[in-house]
Amino acid sequence: MKTKFFMAILAVAMIFSACNTENEIDNGEKSLTIRVSKVESRAIQAPTNPGAVHGDNIATAITTGTIFLIAPNGSVTQRVALNLSGGSNDANGTGQVINNVPSNTRVFIVGNVPAAANTQLQAATTWTAIQTVVTAVTDITGLMYTDAPLANASGVPNSPLPAGTDLVAEVGISPVYARLELFNVTGGDFVYNTTNATRITNFNVVGIYVDEYLPNFNYIGGGTGVMNEINQDRIADPAYSGSWTGLNDVTDGPWAGVGSTTVRPVAAPASGNVWAYNLAAGARSRLVIAVRDITYSVTSNYGTDGSTATWTAGSNSLNDGVIRYLTIGSYNGAGNNPFTRAIVYRIAPGALTFNTNQVHDDPNPITSNLTVTIDLLPWTVNLLTPELR
Repeated sequence: MKTKFFMAILAVAMIFSACNTENEIDNGEKSLTIRVSKVESRAIQAPTNPGAVHGDNIATAITTGTIFLIAPNGSVTQRVALNLSGGSNDANGTGQVINNVPSNTRVFIVGNVPAAANTQLQAATTWTAIQTVVTAVTDITGLMYTDAPLANASGVPNSPLPAGTDLVAEVGISPVYARLELFNVTGGDFVYNTTNATRITNFNVVGIYVDEYLPNFNYIGGGTGVMNEINQDRIADPAYSGSWTGLNDVTDGPWAGVGSTTVRPVAAPASGNVWAYNLAAGARSRLVIAVRDITYSVTSNYGTDGSTATWTAGSNSLNDGVIRYLTIGSYNGAGNNPFTRAIVYRIAPGALTFNTNQVHDDPNPITSNLTVTIDLLPWTVNLLTPELR
């Protein structure tokens, strides 16, 4: 009886093994046509430090790429260079044809990959190995958004669909990281009560620093590594030298905001540029702005909006040569979620306006009261309105 029972179990196991092998190894080889259905990306500004202005809706272009064919067991069965020549066998046109492909193959495409990461990807023999390849965000600090690394928008290999006797894979690709942009910093009013107020008339931005960002990104659209955090460390000194070794803009400053009691002071990079940073998805990155040489006026008849107030020169206590800090504490709307790949988180002109109550001796003060609004559009652009701490 025991022998019969054992033989029955063995027979079931052999049947299961045969079925499993049939699923893993597909001998029904077909012709696979691969088309890049769309490069799901566009942006307004170039993500350099600072980035040059570009026209609206300029898409990221894929200039080099690799097609990975992946078996159900996760092994890489083929690597094929993505054909972008514009010919009849172009992945962006009628489709790139690969012959003799098992019908259960899946497709993963990467493009615009930096050289070091591309070497690792070309050596990857499994889907697991592809997922472990990372690039430091500092390596793509000056990379234009039009050259952003791209991969399957879904973050996973695509399964082809039957097309007659053959297969077709429509693969949408998108940038594998996010981007944060700041257009300018504006001086504003602080109303103590309905009548007493201060109005900033001049200041200098001496540094822009990125806080709470992941050091690496991978090619499935995520971030890895230990979070870079400024905390309460002072990141600049009166000599304009930054001690923060993370992502920042200091060398092109200071940026002057010059105004009056009737004209708002605005500090921005020269020639219409923006402060812009390529960032790994998965963290809600913020900015710390180092400022000094702040002057302001005061009034005791502010009224409803200050338009008829009588302004007089106020205290120069913030114009003492000491560097102070504006800290974005949060964003309005969806911007308080962790950053997502292929989204530009954009703090539009005038969206970051600070007052004398939001200037602090240290970054990241315990209390937070500066909120910034963001806009969200597909490369996608997400406009941020920051809240200073």
